[in-house]
Amino acid sequence: MADNSRLWSEMVRFPANQDPVVMRAWALEVLSLDLSGLNELEIGDEQEAAVADWARMLGQHGVSLRDVEEDSYYSWPEFDFSFEPGGIWIYSEESSNLAHVAAFVRGFLLKFDPTRCFQLQWADVCSKPRVGEFGGGSMLVTATDTILMTTGEILESLLEDQFTGMRSNNNPEAEQGGSV
Repeated sequence: MADNSRLWSEMVRFPANQDPVVMRAWALEVLSLDLSGLNELEIGDEQEAAVADWARMLGQHGVSLRDVEEDSYYSWPEFDFSFEPGGIWIYSEESSNLAHVAAFVRGFLLKFDPTRCFQLQWADVCSKPRVGEFGGGSMLVTATDTILMTTGEILESLLEDQFTGMRSNNNPEAEQGGSV
């Protein structure tokens, strides 16, 4: 059996013009808001109300869940973190939810550094050499937006651009799907 993992490691740096104690307290509060206690509740109105309260509390901290799938709410935050001098080290040792990372970072940037952007690159790996089990991607996060592309999407885009350029030069091999 093979094990798949998504690995990455980045720092969310504290801007010099902000109080690090305030930023750390904000991050700790946001990252401590979880739904782990909801497993005890029966599915229904009470649980829905608790989820709505949780989402509202995150929203009050500037964290938007617009890109986070509802079925992943219960694992918030689905990434590891540690407070370090100068920022918050966020990382993944096995698996993570990139939508959770983006929501957290967008909220942080919105509150403390709205003109900065955050970059993250990840590797998708497998414990055994299996075809199609390796890849990764990159993510760019601003205070208002997230752009995420896998390595497969990046390659598709590059190939499309390459073949479009070849077609415009009347290259018959490109029209027939020639090899790159």
